[in-house]
Amino acid sequence: MKITANRKKLLQAVRTALKAVGSEQVMEELSGLLIEAEESTGIISITGSSVHTQIQCRLRNEHVLEGGSVVMNPVVADMLKLLGGETVEIGSAFNRMEIRSGTAKYNIAALDAEKYPKMQFPFPEDFITVKGINSIIKRTAFATDTTSKDASKRSLEFVKLSFKGGKTIAEATNGNIAAISQTPHASDGNLDIVLHESALNILANAVSPGDELYVGVTGSFAVFMKEDLFFSSQIFDGDFIEGSKLMAYVKPKYKATVDASELYDLAANVTSILTGSDDQCVNMTIGNHSLAMQTKNATSESKSEIKATGAIPTGEEGYNFNPKWLLNCLRQVTGPTNVLLDEKGYLLLQANQSMYCVCPRRPVHICVVEKKEKKPKEPKAEKKPRTKKTTKAKTEVAAAA
Repeated sequence: MKITANRKKLLQAVRTALKAVGSEQVMEELSGLLIEAEESTGIISITGSSVHTQIQCRLRNEHVLEGGSVVMNPVVADMLKLLGGETVEIGSAFNRMEIRSGTAKYNIAALDAEKYPKMQFPFPEDFITVKGINSIIKRTAFATDTTSKDASKRSLEFVKLSFKGGKTIAEATNGNIAAISQTPHASDGNLDIVLHESALNILANAVSPGDELYVGVTGSFAVFMKEDLFFSSQIFDGDFIEGSKLMAYVKPKYKATVDASELYDLAANVTSILTGSDDQCVNMTIGNHSLAMQTKNATSESKSEIKATGAIPTGEEGYNFNPKWLLNCLRQVTGPTNVLLDEKGYLLLQANQSMYCVCPRRPVHICVVEKKEKKPKEPKAEKKPRTKKTTKAKTEVAAAA
Protein backbone atom coordinates (compact mmCIF):
# COMPACT_ATOMS: atom_id res chain seq x y z
CA MET A 1 0.00 0.00 0.00
CA LYS A 2 1.24 3.46 -0.97
CA ILE A 3 -0.83 6.61 -0.44
CA THR A 4 -0.43 10.38 -0.25
CA ALA A 5 -3.09 12.22 1.76
CA ASN A 6 -3.87 15.54 3.41
CA ARG A 7 -2.22 15.31 6.83
CA LYS A 8 -4.86 17.24 8.79
CA LYS A 9 -7.80 15.35 7.24
CA LEU A 10 -6.10 12.03 7.89
CA LEU A 11 -5.35 13.03 11.49
CA GLN A 12 -9.00 13.96 12.07
CA ALA A 13 -10.16 10.63 10.60
CA VAL A 14 -7.72 8.69 12.79
CA ARG A 15 -8.82 10.54 15.94
CA THR A 16 -12.50 9.92 15.20
CA ALA A 17 -12.02 6.20 14.49
CA LEU A 18 -9.97 5.82 17.68
CA LYS A 19 -13.07 6.73 19.72
CA ALA A 20 -14.38 3.21 19.04
CA VAL A 21 -11.17 1.50 20.18
CA GLY A 22 -11.46 0.42 23.82
CA SER A 23 -8.65 -0.06 26.32
CA GLU A 24 -9.38 -3.78 26.65
CA GLN A 25 -9.74 -5.80 23.45
CA VAL A 26 -10.39 -9.50 22.84
CA MET A 27 -7.71 -9.66 20.13
CA GLU A 28 -4.53 -7.76 19.30
CA GLU A 29 -5.76 -6.44 15.94
CA LEU A 30 -8.67 -4.60 17.58
CA SER A 31 -6.23 -2.48 19.58
CA GLY A 32 -5.28 -0.74 16.32
CA LEU A 33 -6.93 0.94 13.35
CA LEU A 34 -7.64 -0.65 9.99
CA ILE A 35 -6.53 1.52 7.06
CA GLU A 36 -7.65 0.55 3.57
CA ALA A 37 -6.86 2.20 0.25
CA GLU A 38 -8.66 1.57 -3.05
CA GLU A 39 -6.61 2.37 -6.12
CA SER A 40 -9.62 2.48 -8.46
CA THR A 41 -11.65 5.02 -6.45
CA GLY A 42 -8.95 6.90 -4.54
CA ILE A 43 -10.87 6.30 -1.28
CA ILE A 44 -8.98 5.80 1.97
CA SER A 45 -10.95 4.24 4.84
CA ILE A 46 -9.97 4.32 8.54
CA THR A 47 -11.88 1.92 10.84
CA GLY A 48 -11.86 1.58 14.61
CA SER A 49 -13.76 -1.22 16.34
CA SER A 50 -14.58 -2.87 19.66
CA VAL A 51 -16.47 -5.78 17.98
CA HIS A 52 -19.91 -4.50 19.04
CA THR A 53 -19.29 -0.91 17.91
CA GLN A 54 -17.43 0.45 14.89
CA ILE A 55 -16.59 3.83 13.35
CA GLN A 56 -15.35 4.25 9.83
CA CYS A 57 -14.12 7.51 8.30
CA ARG A 58 -13.49 7.89 4.57
CA LEU A 59 -11.21 10.29 2.72
CA ARG A 60 -11.93 10.93 -0.96
CA ASN A 61 -9.86 12.35 -3.82
CA GLU A 62 -6.56 11.34 -2.24
CA HIS A 63 -3.62 9.84 -4.16
CA VAL A 64 -3.64 6.04 -3.92
CA LEU A 65 -0.56 4.89 -5.78
CA GLU A 66 -0.97 1.28 -4.65
CA GLY A 67 -4.03 -0.19 -2.96
CA GLY A 68 -3.97 -2.41 0.11
CA SER A 69 -4.81 -2.62 3.80
CA VAL A 70 -3.00 -2.87 7.12
CA VAL A 71 -3.73 -2.52 10.85
CA MET A 72 -1.76 0.42 12.24
CA ASN A 73 -0.82 1.24 15.82
CA PRO A 74 -2.88 4.06 17.45
CA VAL A 75 0.42 5.91 18.01
CA VAL A 76 0.00 7.03 14.38
CA ALA A 77 -2.26 9.81 15.69
CA ASP A 78 0.67 11.30 17.65
CA MET A 79 2.95 10.98 14.63
CA LEU A 80 0.52 12.73 12.30
CA LYS A 81 0.17 15.53 14.84
CA LEU A 82 3.93 16.04 15.14
CA LEU A 83 4.60 16.04 11.42
CA GLY A 84 4.52 19.55 9.96
CA GLY A 85 3.87 19.07 6.27
CA GLU A 86 0.59 19.63 4.46
CA THR A 87 0.60 16.12 3.01
CA VAL A 88 1.79 12.79 4.34
CA GLU A 89 3.04 9.70 2.51
CA ILE A 90 2.29 6.26 3.93
CA GLY A 91 3.60 2.95 2.66
CA SER A 92 3.34 -0.57 4.07
CA ALA A 93 5.05 -3.87 3.31
CA PHE A 94 5.87 -7.01 5.31
CA ASN A 95 4.01 -5.80 8.43
CA ARG A 96 5.91 -2.52 8.58
CA MET A 97 4.62 1.01 7.99
CA GLU A 98 6.58 4.05 6.90
CA ILE A 99 5.08 7.50 7.46
CA ARG A 100 6.86 10.43 5.80
CA SER A 101 6.23 14.17 5.58
CA GLY A 102 8.93 16.51 4.32
CA THR A 103 12.24 15.45 5.82
CA ALA A 104 10.66 13.63 8.80
CA LYS A 105 10.01 9.88 8.70
CA TYR A 106 8.60 7.23 11.07
CA ASN A 107 8.91 3.48 10.68
CA ILE A 108 6.68 1.31 12.90
CA ALA A 109 5.36 -2.25 13.11
CA ALA A 110 1.93 -3.09 11.67
CA LEU A 111 -0.47 -6.05 11.85
CA ASP A 112 -2.09 -8.24 9.23
CA ALA A 113 -5.39 -6.75 8.04
CA GLU A 114 -6.88 -10.17 7.19
CA LYS A 115 -7.40 -10.94 10.89
CA TYR A 116 -9.27 -7.68 11.55
CA PRO A 117 -13.00 -8.48 12.20
CA LYS A 118 -14.38 -5.76 9.94
CA MET A 119 -18.14 -5.41 9.56
CA GLN A 120 -19.63 -4.13 6.34
CA PHE A 121 -21.53 -0.84 6.43
CA PRO A 122 -24.43 -1.45 4.03
CA PHE A 123 -26.86 1.40 3.43
CA PRO A 124 -30.13 0.53 5.25
CA GLU A 125 -33.20 0.10 3.07
CA ASP A 126 -35.24 2.34 5.36
CA PHE A 127 -33.80 5.26 7.28
CA ILE A 128 -34.80 8.48 8.98
CA THR A 129 -32.93 11.73 9.55
CA VAL A 130 -32.15 13.20 12.94
CA LYS A 131 -30.33 16.20 14.43
CA GLY A 132 -29.20 17.10 17.94
CA ILE A 133 -28.62 13.52 19.02
CA ASN A 134 -25.63 14.59 21.17
CA SER A 135 -27.88 16.48 23.55
CA ILE A 136 -30.38 13.73 24.34
CA ILE A 137 -27.63 11.12 24.70
CA LYS A 138 -25.77 13.22 27.28
CA ARG A 139 -29.01 13.98 29.13
CA THR A 140 -29.95 10.30 29.52
CA ALA A 141 -26.91 8.00 29.25
CA PHE A 142 -25.69 9.03 32.73
CA ALA A 143 -28.74 7.28 34.25
CA THR A 144 -27.50 3.81 33.25
CA ASP A 145 -25.69 1.32 35.49
CA THR A 146 -22.48 -0.18 34.10
CA THR A 147 -21.06 -1.40 37.42
CA SER A 148 -23.45 -4.24 38.27
CA LYS A 149 -22.20 -7.77 37.62
CA ASP A 150 -25.73 -9.20 37.93
CA ALA A 151 -26.64 -10.69 34.54
CA SER A 152 -30.35 -10.08 35.22
CA LYS A 153 -29.66 -6.32 35.36
CA ARG A 154 -27.79 -6.11 32.07
CA SER A 155 -30.54 -4.03 30.45
CA LEU A 156 -29.70 -1.22 32.90
CA GLU A 157 -26.56 -0.55 30.81
CA PHE A 158 -28.60 0.46 27.77
CA VAL A 159 -30.46 3.49 26.43
CA LYS A 160 -33.58 3.35 24.31
CA LEU A 161 -33.91 5.70 21.34
CA SER A 162 -37.38 6.19 19.87
CA PHE A 163 -37.92 8.10 16.64
CA LYS A 164 -41.60 8.81 16.19
CA GLY A 165 -44.10 11.59 15.68
CA GLY A 166 -41.43 13.97 14.46
CA LYS A 167 -39.47 13.64 17.72
CA THR A 168 -36.48 11.76 19.07
CA ILE A 169 -36.90 10.41 22.61
CA ALA A 170 -34.18 8.80 24.74
CA GLU A 171 -34.69 7.06 28.08
CA ALA A 172 -32.66 5.09 30.60
CA THR A 173 -32.75 3.95 34.22
CA ASN A 174 -30.40 2.32 36.73
CA GLY A 175 -33.12 1.43 39.23
CA ASN A 176 -32.43 4.44 41.45
CA ILE A 177 -33.02 7.21 38.93
CA ALA A 178 -34.68 7.41 35.54
CA ALA A 179 -34.15 9.88 32.71
CA ILE A 180 -36.17 10.70 29.62
CA SER A 181 -35.27 13.44 27.14
CA GLN A 182 -36.47 14.49 23.72
CA THR A 183 -35.65 16.71 20.76
CA PRO A 184 -38.00 17.72 17.93
CA HIS A 185 -35.41 16.93 15.22
CA ALA A 186 -36.55 13.65 13.65
CA SER A 187 -38.56 12.67 10.59
CA ASP A 188 -39.37 10.12 7.89
CA GLY A 189 -40.84 7.28 9.90
CA ASN A 190 -40.79 5.43 13.20
CA LEU A 191 -37.95 3.46 14.72
CA ASP A 192 -37.07 2.06 18.17
CA ILE A 193 -33.53 0.89 18.98
CA VAL A 194 -31.79 0.02 22.28
CA LEU A 195 -28.02 0.59 22.37
CA HIS A 196 -25.31 0.39 25.01
CA GLU A 197 -24.54 3.66 26.78
CA SER A 198 -20.83 3.43 25.88
CA ALA A 199 -21.65 3.12 22.18
CA LEU A 200 -23.96 6.12 22.29
CA ASN A 201 -21.36 8.21 24.12
CA ILE A 202 -18.88 7.32 21.36
CA LEU A 203 -21.41 8.47 18.77
CA ALA A 204 -22.12 11.70 20.66
CA ASN A 205 -18.40 12.52 20.71
CA ALA A 206 -17.89 11.63 17.06
CA VAL A 207 -20.50 14.00 15.58
CA SER A 208 -21.31 17.68 16.06
CA PRO A 209 -24.64 18.88 17.53
CA GLY A 210 -25.73 20.41 14.21
CA ASP A 211 -24.93 17.32 12.11
CA GLU A 212 -27.79 15.66 10.28
CA LEU A 213 -27.55 11.87 10.56
CA TYR A 214 -29.23 9.11 8.62
CA VAL A 215 -30.35 6.33 10.96
CA GLY A 216 -31.41 2.82 10.02
CA VAL A 217 -31.16 -0.86 10.96
CA THR A 218 -29.23 -3.57 9.15
CA GLY A 219 -29.59 -7.03 10.66
CA SER A 220 -28.82 -6.76 14.39
CA PHE A 221 -26.94 -3.47 14.02
CA ALA A 222 -28.08 0.15 14.11
CA VAL A 223 -26.29 2.33 11.55
CA PHE A 224 -25.76 6.10 11.75
CA MET A 225 -24.34 7.85 8.67
CA LYS A 226 -23.09 11.33 7.87
CA GLU A 227 -21.27 12.13 4.65
CA ASP A 228 -18.07 10.08 4.99
CA LEU A 229 -18.59 8.93 8.58
CA PHE A 230 -20.25 5.58 9.34
CA PHE A 231 -21.12 4.36 12.84
CA SER A 232 -22.66 1.02 13.77
CA SER A 233 -23.45 -0.71 17.05
CA GLN A 234 -25.17 -3.94 18.01
CA ILE A 235 -28.78 -3.60 19.13
CA PHE A 236 -29.84 -5.02 22.50
CA ASP A 237 -32.56 -7.62 21.97
CA GLY A 238 -33.39 -8.49 25.59
CA ASP A 239 -36.07 -7.16 27.92
CA PHE A 240 -35.50 -3.45 28.41
CA ILE A 241 -36.71 -1.69 31.58
CA GLU A 242 -38.36 1.55 30.49
CA GLY A 243 -37.88 4.47 32.85
CA SER A 244 -40.91 6.21 31.34
CA LYS A 245 -43.17 3.51 32.79
CA LEU A 246 -41.75 4.17 36.26
CA MET A 247 -42.51 7.86 35.85
CA ALA A 248 -46.07 7.11 34.75
CA TYR A 249 -46.79 5.63 38.21
CA VAL A 250 -45.78 8.85 39.98
CA LYS A 251 -48.84 10.96 40.84
CA PRO A 252 -47.51 14.34 42.10
CA LYS A 253 -49.16 15.86 45.17
CA TYR A 254 -46.59 18.52 46.10
CA LYS A 255 -44.81 20.89 43.75
CA ALA A 256 -42.68 24.01 43.32
CA THR A 257 -41.00 25.85 40.47
CA VAL A 258 -37.38 26.95 40.99
CA ASP A 259 -34.34 27.98 39.00
CA ALA A 260 -32.24 24.97 37.99
CA SER A 261 -28.85 26.51 38.80
CA GLU A 262 -30.07 27.68 42.23
CA LEU A 263 -31.46 24.23 42.95
CA TYR A 264 -28.18 22.55 42.02
CA ASP A 265 -26.14 24.98 44.12
CA LEU A 266 -28.49 24.41 47.05
CA ALA A 267 -28.01 20.63 46.90
CA ALA A 268 -24.25 20.90 46.37
CA ASN A 269 -23.79 23.30 49.30
CA VAL A 270 -25.82 21.43 51.92
CA THR A 271 -24.25 18.07 51.02
CA SER A 272 -20.69 19.40 51.17
CA ILE A 273 -20.43 18.48 54.86
CA LEU A 274 -20.93 14.77 54.14
CA THR A 275 -17.89 12.51 54.15
CA GLY A 276 -17.44 9.03 52.79
CA SER A 277 -18.19 7.45 56.17
CA ASP A 278 -21.50 9.35 56.62
CA ASP A 279 -24.93 8.00 55.76
CA GLN A 280 -25.47 9.73 52.40
CA CYS A 281 -28.84 11.44 52.76
CA VAL A 282 -30.34 14.84 51.92
CA ASN A 283 -33.78 15.93 53.10
CA MET A 284 -36.03 18.11 50.91
CA THR A 285 -39.10 20.09 51.98
CA ILE A 286 -41.33 22.52 50.10
CA GLY A 287 -42.73 25.53 51.91
CA ASN A 288 -45.23 28.19 50.86
CA HIS A 289 -42.60 30.24 49.05
CA SER A 290 -39.41 28.23 49.33
CA LEU A 291 -37.69 24.89 48.82
CA ALA A 292 -35.31 23.78 51.57
CA MET A 293 -32.69 21.05 51.91
CA GLN A 294 -30.71 19.84 54.88
CA THR A 295 -28.13 17.22 55.78
CA LYS A 296 -26.79 15.89 59.06
CA ASN A 297 -23.93 13.81 60.33
CA ALA A 298 -22.54 12.99 63.76
CA THR A 299 -20.72 16.31 64.13
CA SER A 300 -22.59 18.93 62.08
CA GLU A 301 -25.76 19.97 60.29
CA SER A 302 -26.33 22.01 57.13
CA LYS A 303 -29.57 23.63 56.00
CA SER A 304 -30.48 26.23 53.39
CA GLU A 305 -33.35 27.22 51.09
CA ILE A 306 -34.15 29.00 47.82
CA LYS A 307 -37.18 30.88 46.56
CA ALA A 308 -39.97 28.90 44.91
CA THR A 309 -43.15 29.82 43.06
CA GLY A 310 -46.43 27.96 42.57
CA ALA A 311 -45.71 25.90 45.65
CA ILE A 312 -47.88 23.21 47.20
CA PRO A 313 -46.06 22.54 50.51
CA THR A 314 -44.99 19.16 51.86
CA GLY A 315 -45.08 18.27 55.52
CA GLU A 316 -42.29 19.45 57.81
CA GLU A 317 -40.66 16.03 57.74
CA GLY A 318 -40.10 16.28 53.96
CA TYR A 319 -38.56 13.47 51.90
CA ASN A 320 -35.09 11.97 51.74
CA PHE A 321 -32.84 11.22 48.78
CA ASN A 322 -29.38 9.92 47.97
CA PRO A 323 -27.25 13.04 47.17
CA LYS A 324 -25.35 11.26 44.39
CA TRP A 325 -28.48 10.40 42.39
CA LEU A 326 -30.07 13.78 43.05
CA LEU A 327 -27.00 15.77 41.94
CA ASN A 328 -26.54 13.60 38.84
CA CYS A 329 -30.03 14.56 37.71
CA LEU A 330 -29.72 18.22 38.69
CA ARG A 331 -26.62 18.57 36.50
CA GLN A 332 -28.80 17.95 33.45
CA VAL A 333 -31.55 20.53 33.98
CA THR A 334 -31.46 24.20 33.00
CA GLY A 335 -33.80 27.16 33.36
CA PRO A 336 -37.14 27.03 35.22
CA THR A 337 -37.54 23.59 36.78
CA ASN A 338 -40.69 21.96 38.11
CA VAL A 339 -40.10 19.96 41.29
CA LEU A 340 -42.87 17.39 41.81
CA LEU A 341 -43.31 14.91 44.69
CA ASP A 342 -45.87 12.19 45.32
CA GLU A 343 -47.02 10.93 48.73
CA LYS A 344 -44.32 8.23 48.84
CA GLY A 345 -41.56 10.73 48.06
CA TYR A 346 -40.83 9.88 44.43
CA LEU A 347 -39.30 13.02 42.94
CA LEU A 348 -39.83 14.28 39.38
CA LEU A 349 -37.75 17.08 37.85
CA GLN A 350 -39.11 18.67 34.68
CA ALA A 351 -37.06 21.09 32.56
CA ASN A 352 -35.84 21.76 28.99
CA GLN A 353 -37.85 18.91 27.38
CA SER A 354 -36.48 16.41 29.89
CA MET A 355 -37.80 14.62 32.95
CA TYR A 356 -35.89 12.89 35.74
CA CYS A 357 -37.16 10.64 38.50
CA VAL A 358 -35.30 10.10 41.78
CA CYS A 359 -36.41 7.35 44.14
CA PRO A 360 -36.71 8.21 47.86
CA ARG A 361 -34.74 6.59 50.65
CA ARG A 362 -35.19 6.15 54.41
CA PRO A 363 -34.30 9.01 56.81
CA VAL A 364 -30.68 9.53 57.72
CA HIS A 365 -29.21 7.16 60.29
CA ILE A 366 -26.42 8.69 62.35
CA CYS A 367 -24.21 6.36 64.33
CA VAL A 368 -22.74 8.00 67.41
CA VAL A 369 -19.66 6.14 68.57
CA GLU A 370 -19.44 6.27 72.35
CA LYS A 371 -16.02 7.10 73.62
CA LYS A 372 -14.67 4.60 76.12
CA GLU A 373 -13.67 6.07 79.46
CA LYS A 374 -9.98 5.93 79.95
CA LYS A 375 -8.84 4.00 83.00
CA PRO A 376 -6.74 6.04 85.43
CA LYS A 377 -3.09 5.24 85.11
CA GLU A 378 -1.53 3.39 88.03
CA PRO A 379 1.18 5.40 89.79
CA LYS A 380 4.65 4.39 88.80
CA ALA A 381 6.87 2.82 91.45
CA GLU A 382 9.47 5.14 92.86
CA LYS A 383 12.89 4.54 91.45
CA LYS A 384 15.74 3.95 93.89
CA PRO A 385 18.66 6.32 93.49
CA ARG A 386 21.58 4.82 91.69
CA THR A 387 24.82 4.24 93.64
CA LYS A 388 28.13 4.58 91.91
CA LYS A 389 30.02 1.34 91.57
CA THR A 390 33.63 1.42 92.65
CA THR A 391 35.94 -0.58 90.49
CA LYS A 392 38.57 -2.90 91.91
CA ALA A 393 41.37 -0.78 90.49
CA LYS A 394 40.10 2.36 92.20
CA THR A 395 39.84 0.48 95.54
CA GLU A 396 43.46 -0.71 95.37
CA VAL A 397 44.68 2.80 94.57
CA ALA A 398 42.80 4.21 97.54
CA ALA A 399 44.21 1.55 99.91
CA ALA A 400 47.79 2.21 98.79
CA ALA A 401 47.34 5.90 99.49
